[in-house]
Amino acid sequence: MACFRATLDAWDHGAFGDTLRSDLAACREGLRCIAERASASGCLAAEDPAVTLLGRAWNPDGIHIHIGVFFRTVLAGCSCGDEPSMENGYCEIRITIDGTTAEGELRDIS
Repeated sequence: MACFRATLDAWDHGAFGDTLRSDLAACREGLRCIAERASASGCLAAEDPAVTLLGRAWNPDGIHIHIGVFFRTVLAGCSCGDEPSMENGYCEIRITIDGTTAEGELRDIS
């Protein structure tokens, strides 16, 4: 679980999306693991996935965030020259952040 204290504190601020992206950068490996499971090849390109905020809801126990993750996968040996080619991928993730501890859980929902 990653700590999302800044995201929790930014709930009512205009910079909520930017704060969420900053916190997600700290748990980049969690995003990459989920994207790898969602990809056809299971081999992600080196660049970081792009995150889009799709929705958010406040509950008494914390917040629930719905994000879309865009990534690229490497398809090795698929072309005539045996050079790897790239394919775009997408998955959706729900983040549940505890309102007391600010600990977050990432779950694939696509």
